[in-house]
Amino acid sequence: MEVLMKKRTLFLATVAVSTLGLATVHARPRFGMGPMMGPGGMDGPAMMLPLLLRSANLTDEQEAQVQKIMADRRAQTRALVREMRAGQAALLDKLFAAGDLKVGDLKPELDRLTRAREQLMDHAVTTALDIRKVLTPEQLARTAKIKDRMRALHDQMRDLVEPEGE
Repeated sequence: MEVLMKKRTLFLATVAVSTLGLATVHARPRFGMGPMMGPGGMDGPAMMLPLLLRSANLTDEQEAQVQKIMADRRAQTRALVREMRAGQAALLDKLFAAGDLKVGDLKPELDRLTRAREQLMDHAVTTALDIRKVLTPEQLARTAKIKDRMRALHDQMRDLVEPEGE
C-alpha cells in the first residue's frame, strides 16, 4: 500500500508540474520533437521535478503533504490545462482555415493562449514552491546537486544528437 501511495504521489506531482513544463516547452522557438521524450526535449521542469522529489527520499509524512498539495490543486490544474488546450485549438483552427490571414487576425487567439499559459505557469510555480517547502534543507541541497548532475547529463546528450552550429 505504501509503494502505491508513493507512486500515486509521484504521478500527481508529475501531472501538476507538467503544467509548468507545458508553458516552457511552448515558449521555446523550436518545432517538432526535441532530442528526448517530446516537444522541446526533457530539459523542462516538468521532467525534472518528479525525479528530484524521488531523489529527496521523502518521508511518509512528506509524501502525505505533497499528496495533499496536489489534491488541493487538482481541479484548478485541470481547468487551466483545459483552457490552454482550448486556446491552442482555437489558434490552430483559425491558422489552418481557408482564406487570407495576417498576424493581426490571430491576435485574439494568441492573447487567449498567452493568458492561459501565464495562468498555468503561475499555478505550477505556486504548486512547486509549496512542494519545495515540504523539503528539509538537507533534502533541498541533495536535490540541487542531483539537478546540476541531470542538467550536465542532458547537455552531454544534446551535444551528441544535435548538429554542430545550432
